[in-house]
Amino acid sequence: TLQASTDGLLDLLFKAASHPSVYVCGIAVESLAVIAPSNSELSTRLLPYLQGKAIIPFHLVEDADGSLDDYANFRDRVLADTLVACYMGCSAFYLESCGSAIEEFCQASPSPHLPYQLEAALFCMIAVSERASK
Repeated sequence: TLQASTDGLLDLLFKAASHPSVYVCGIAVESLAVIAPSNSELSTRLLPYLQGKAIIPFHLVEDADGSLDDYANFRDRVLADTLVACYMGCSAFYLESCGSAIEEFCQASPSPHLPYQLEAALFCMIAVSERASK
């Protein structure tokens, strides 16, 4: 149940950010991006959600109905902007988390999902590369 508080609203936004629809998730993620740069605790909590959303859903790879295009648009526009906002709120944690993920995926045993996980971790690093290099 939603509590009449800021924490209750944030919990609701995090639930929406977990939704499989890029449209529902996108609204929540854009809202959280407004707060993330000035709130390191929220940014630290948000990063795993964003990292998960960066992974191209396996079922979309061979989908011909345009869903992959919708997802790619969401990822390149909404998710990339929110990753930058998250980085601004917790830059050291962000780089450590994404760097650890890349190392882990490079050393993992091959699986059908591994290339998508590694690509997502690289996407998260590239999204903030310009800001991180300053």
